[in-house]
Amino acid sequence: MFLSFIIRRLYHSQPSNILFNLFLIASSFYVVVILYLAISGVITETIIISYKKSGSRSQTGIFRLRKIISYICISLSAAVIIAGYINTLSPAIVRYNIEIPKKTKMHSLRLAVISDIHAGDIVRNKNISILADKLNTLNPDCIIIAGDLFDHSVDSVIASDVLRPLASVHSKFGTFAAFGNHDYFDNGDKAQQYAETLNFTILRDRTVFIGGSFYITGREDFSVTRRTVKGRTPLAGLLTGVNRSYPLILIDHQPNMLRDAIENNVDLQVSGHTHNGQFWPVHFITNLIYELPYGHKRISSTDFIVTSGAGTWGPPVRTTGRSEIVCVDITFTKEQENHKN
Repeated sequence: MFLSFIIRRLYHSQPSNILFNLFLIASSFYVVVILYLAISGVITETIIISYKKSGSRSQTGIFRLRKIISYICISLSAAVIIAGYINTLSPAIVRYNIEIPKKTKMHSLRLAVISDIHAGDIVRNKNISILADKLNTLNPDCIIIAGDLFDHSVDSVIASDVLRPLASVHSKFGTFAAFGNHDYFDNGDKAQQYAETLNFTILRDRTVFIGGSFYITGREDFSVTRRTVKGRTPLAGLLTGVNRSYPLILIDHQPNMLRDAIENNVDLQVSGHTHNGQFWPVHFITNLIYELPYGHKRISSTDFIVTSGAGTWGPPVRTTGRSEIVCVDITFTKEQENHKN
C-alpha cells in the first residue's frame, strides 16, 4: 500500500477501475497511518525501556504493558486521523485586515486567497464545489490562487473537469493565479491552458495592472528550474516600469524569499506551500525552514500572508489547523509623504 502511493505519482491517467481508485485512496491514508504508527512505536518502546531500567524483569509484565500502551497509541492515532479528516471537509474562513499607505481610485479592496488545492485523486468536484460556494459568500473584489491548483496529474483533472466550479465564482476583477511546484509535475503548459478555460489569468513571471488601481505580479515557482528548462525572472525585472505610487501585490507560492519582496518594496505578498505542516509534528519542521510558515506578519513595510491551503497533499487529513480560505480586507491610506508626491 505504501508503494502504491509512490507509483501513483508516476501514473498520470485517471483510474477507470473503481476498485483500483479506492485502493489508491486507501494508500494515501496509509501514508499518515505509517507516520502515527511510527510515533506510537517510539513512544511504546521508550516507556518499555524506562520500565526495564526501573528494575522490572517480568517478561509477562513487560508484554502486558507493551500491549496496553500499543492499544492506547493506536486508538489515539485513529482518533487523530479521523479528526484530521473532518478538518478537511469544509474550509474555514480566516480573515486579515491590513493597511497599505498608498492612494488609489479605491478606498478598500477585498481579496479572497486560496492555495494548494491539489486537485486530483482525492480532491474532486464535490470538494471544489464546496470551495466555490464559500468563496462566493465573501463577495471578493479579486480572487488570488497562490499555486498548486493540481496535485500531480493534469490529465485526470481535465478529464473530469474537476476545477470547473471555480469558474462560477464572482469577483469584480477576476481570478489571478501563479503556479506552484505541483503544477509543473505533469505539464505546466497544459495546466495553464486548462486553467485559462476557467477564465483564470495565469501569471507566470508577469505583472498586470488592475482597474487602474493596483498591480498584481505572479512569479514562477522557486522549483521551476528543476522542472523546466526555463528559470524564473528576478523580481526586480518583473517590476520594471511599474508605477510604485500604486499598491503592489505579489503572488509567490513558496515563502522562502521574503527579503526579495522587501527589497523590491512589495506591499503585500501572498504564499502557500507549507500547509502549516499538515500533519503533527511535521509543522515543527516547517517552522524551522521558513521565517513565516503560516499566518500574517509585517516585515519592514511589506505584509506577508502564508495560507495553510484549501486542499491537502496526499491523504485528506489535517492534524495541524484546518483547510482554509483567506479573506484579506485592504484599506488604502495616504501618508503625508505620499501626499507631497
